[in-house]
Amino acid sequence: MSNSEQEIAEKAARLDEVHPGWRDQKHSNGSPLWASDGTLLDERGNRSIFDDIDE
Repeated sequence: MSNSEQEIAEKAARLDEVHPGWRDQKHSNGSPLWASDGTLLDERGNRSIFDDIDE
């Protein structure tokens, strides 16, 4: 696994610990709320402007 793949896996594992079920959350239109790497998505599937608040 490359560094970026490992970082993605670690981020997803941390999300699983603090927010179980995050992978199954959806917007009201049925599109996913989260990308598989833990990135918050908007209703159109684009990276949300709110994704980098904590960083």
